[in-house]
Amino acid sequence: MNQKEKTALGFLSPEELSLIVGGKSVRERLNVKQGMDIQLVRGGHDRNTGVSLFDLVFGTSDTINVVNFQNISNKLKVPKRFQRNFVKDLQGKQSIMRAIFKGQLTNPLYLSLRRDQDILEIIDGQQRWSTLKKFVNNEFALGKDTTIVGKGKQKINVSGLTYEQIVKELPNGEEIIQDVFDSTYLPVIFYEGTESQIRELFKELNTGSTGLNKIEILLASESKLFDKVRKWNNEINFDRVGIETNRFTAAELILKLYVYFLHGPKKVSKKDLENLTNEKVSDEFRKTINDINQFIGVIPDTAIKEYGKGTIRLLMYLLIDLRKEYNVMITDYDKFFAYVNKMYKTIMKIKGKITVGTSEVWWFYDMVRRDDKDVIVSLTNECDLHFQQVLKSVNGNLDEFDSLTGIQLRELQRNINKTQRWEVLLNQDSICPCCGEPVYIGDDAHHIQYYSKGGPNEVANMVILHKKCHIELHKNDKILERELVEDSDEESNLVE
Repeated sequence: MNQKEKTALGFLSPEELSLIVGGKSVRERLNVKQGMDIQLVRGGHDRNTGVSLFDLVFGTSDTINVVNFQNISNKLKVPKRFQRNFVKDLQGKQSIMRAIFKGQLTNPLYLSLRRDQDILEIIDGQQRWSTLKKFVNNEFALGKDTTIVGKGKQKINVSGLTYEQIVKELPNGEEIIQDVFDSTYLPVIFYEGTESQIRELFKELNTGSTGLNKIEILLASESKLFDKVRKWNNEINFDRVGIETNRFTAAELILKLYVYFLHGPKKVSKKDLENLTNEKVSDEFRKTINDINQFIGVIPDTAIKEYGKGTIRLLMYLLIDLRKEYNVMITDYDKFFAYVNKMYKTIMKIKGKITVGTSEVWWFYDMVRRDDKDVIVSLTNECDLHFQQVLKSVNGNLDEFDSLTGIQLRELQRNINKTQRWEVLLNQDSICPCCGEPVYIGDDAHHIQYYSKGGPNEVANMVILHKKCHIELHKNDKILERELVEDSDEESNLVE
């Protein structure tokens, strides 16, 4: 007799476990890892399981009480690594407050308990919580038809009033609003899980809704590249050139350019963007983003209207392509802007206007607004032609080109030849400057002023080191560089 197996569907025989249901065997459908789901800590819509407005915006505590979750205002945090910026306009904020006071806000806030940090991260409901905080900080007045319940359950019209006006100008206003905040409960659901589980919950809650767009949902995935792109989106002043950052339009642009960086010109699909999840952040791409950050900052106010998503995108194509052929460093961003500005105007003049529909438009501006493969190739070819003409005008002299354009170009080849190596060894008496032991012509050549930082590939800038000394030297550099980056992240908005 076949022994039955105890399962989530009861005791089943081997035959029953082998049954195919909806394309999968019963055994496959039962093969679910147990205990790995995100954990519901607490949740509900009433006084016993909800959270009062007071607890959400005023009440503070030294540590989170996981039994009743009271006084959690100081423990609530917005996880910027996957949440977007606050985007509600005045009318939106007023609508939220009206619904809260009417008891019509039925969608729960979803919070993630982080015991290791003793905080509660807002997975969903950022707009509601932020609106409450902004209201009690007197950042806006309530909208029309907004009422609160006063003494004797009678309603009070508080339209057009700020929190401070209710408290200080209405008779007994402070007592009334305190009662409202104590007695009004919002539905809150508390979860606890891994970083991946929390991010997936965030995506599930927002997928298919009108709240988040496809890029906001994609960027919530656990990915070092996506986290860095979010950071660039938030820290670089893309809005100055009309590239919106609140809904991550700038982030989408950066991701598409990373596809270009990896694969060359193509019409980028959603799948292409999803495939970036496990990509590493390239140092060369970081340099390009930093150059764009600096470039946006030096555009004169008189010229800012001429720059937008298309022209900035084209500039990034240019920098990515240049770095495939040269070691590129921008030495003077004002000169660099002048070069780019002249290049764009030259292309405009050469290509002239074309007829689109019933209108005449500049070929250049018609092209930069599109990003399909043929358009990218046409535009980058024009930029490359201008680049070659300017380089030819200085007879290929890279120092003169740098002086003229603010763009330092050096060949990617960074090794010195055998004759130069002998000269370097003579200069250092064949002694390794790191450990003091003898070195030989076949040991590692090291740039004193780093090649990546503009150091010349010349004998005077070279030393010969043992490989282990060379590795240790650069290992220490990376540690120091990481510490400097972390300090920069805490103290400023500079891009790495």
